[in-house]
Amino acid sequence: MRSTLIRAAAASALGVALILGGIPGIASAATTACAYHGYDRACATNSTSYSLEVCDNEDDGHVVDGWAEGIDGIHYGYSDSYGGGCRTRSVPVKIRSVWVCELQGAGCSSRVYL
Repeated sequence: MRSTLIRAAAASALGVALILGGIPGIASAATTACAYHGYDRACATNSTSYSLEVCDNEDDGHVVDGWAEGIDGIHYGYSDSYGGGCRTRSVPVKIRSVWVCELQGAGCSSRVYL
């Protein structure tokens, strides 16, 4: 009796997982990942569209470049040089990883994978 109940519960949980996996809104939930270099950041979002946001949050005169590697292997970049603001661009393909670089020799973050 107990093993029958355990099998029924497992089958029921599997059924719920399969049903939820088949609902488009749940299967295509947005995924966002951010990379940081100090207070500067770059964020990539995979949803129904793909975007890269770069934010120069340090008013130190260093330009900030955000980079996203698409699943096509191409690196898509965008700059923000305004200290205290953000800029966003669309990317034509799903994004695999994101990183941010502060120019004038200040360095780059590690890649963050989505």
